[in-house]
Amino acid sequence: MEKILIFGGVNTDILAKSEDSFMLKDSNVGVVRSLVGGVGRNIAVSLTRLGYEVDLVTVVPASPFGEMIMADLASRHVGTGLVRRGDFSDSIYVALEDYRGEMVGAVNHMKNLEALDPEYLKSLSLKGKDYDLLVCDTNITQEALAWVVALADRPCLALEGVSNHKVLKAKPFLSHIDLLKINEGEALSLTGCDTPEEALKSLIRQGVGEVHITLGPRGALGGDVRHILHSPALPLKAIQSVNQAGDNYFAGVIHGILKGLTLEEKILHGQTLAVKRMMEG
Repeated sequence: MEKILIFGGVNTDILAKSEDSFMLKDSNVGVVRSLVGGVGRNIAVSLTRLGYEVDLVTVVPASPFGEMIMADLASRHVGTGLVRRGDFSDSIYVALEDYRGEMVGAVNHMKNLEALDPEYLKSLSLKGKDYDLLVCDTNITQEALAWVVALADRPCLALEGVSNHKVLKAKPFLSHIDLLKINEGEALSLTGCDTPEEALKSLIRQGVGEVHITLGPRGALGGDVRHILHSPALPLKAIQSVNQAGDNYFAGVIHGILKGLTLEEKILHGQTLAVKRMMEG
């Protein structure tokens, strides 16, 4: 069984979905629910479902929300032996969605991940050769990302961009990234290009091994030094929520990397997992 090490965020998601068209600067009737989320956690859960052994390096506070998070990780068979616990602030993500399940806006509070510093990471005595793949999301600090990049004997490194702002942490390390998954906005923010196609080519020229750019209803774009492929979006009967869809896409691509699938197969597998997530909500 392949073993994967993930550095990233885990938090409490609070999702508010309106019953009708979302009205800005007004109180919208709808449904509010909470669940455990976070990019690192979502990727970890998707990969354990696919049969991989996964260890998660993150920060979880000693609070009621923190206990809920730890119980969730344990129930989903995600390894928690490397999690930093302590008197940290709760990590919370609040998203507003319209009646179609599309995000209107979101706010994240994830300051506690600053505790995932190089000093703590060094104390874990991690050995890159013990894992088949490393995964990072850009919720972690740039200093922590630099530590991961420099880890001795590390295997391939896969990175998820998270947001237009946070993806900029990856700029100094592009030539060290074997697999990069970002959305269209993150691609343009990271490269300064005008189109996702130009952005993908730019990232490959800068040394990224393989790039995947999700384009929402226009599908996904994937490429490496050999070729670039655009895949149309898969049909969707009804979207319950787009929350976690991108993370599931990434997990599908990671599975394709480890199983030696073609670029087309990796994109299709990622899209299939994302669609399943959007329909489940």
